[in-house]
Amino acid sequence: MKRRFANLVFALSLSSATLAQTQQTALTVSVVGAVSQPGTYEMRSTGLTLLQVVAMSGGTQATADRTKIQVVRLKQQAAGGDLSETIKVDLDRIRKGKAKDLQLQPGDIISIPFLTKPFLKPIPKALPIPPQKDVAKVEVNKP
Repeated sequence: MKRRFANLVFALSLSSATLAQTQQTALTVSVVGAVSQPGTYEMRSTGLTLLQVVAMSGGTQATADRTKIQVVRLKQQAAGGDLSETIKVDLDRIRKGKAKDLQLQPGDIISIPFLTKPFLKPIPKALPIPPQKDVAKVEVNKP
């Protein structure tokens, strides 16, 4: 009986050590480009989405092209190098509910590009200014 109990205690302590080691191994995703805080972020849950990671990185900058985001995902490690796939994502469509948020995987690299011509960024429609009919014309006397 004592031996079974000792084996059980040993198995539990081994399981605890394995669990602690697993928890210390960081599962991360990286964000680069037009965000407030680019960097590497730890995945604390397996259900992390692109929108959540963008929020964790402080959101996109005003000069970000949110329609051309790329997520580079490692597919498998080959003998000659890494094979990866690039997933193109439109963050604006996700925010509007027109596209599904992308589920991220450990090792994903999220690249948020800057607008190529930020000065040509569309300006929101403004209310038209009506013509001023009741404005008095002022003449200035020239000496």
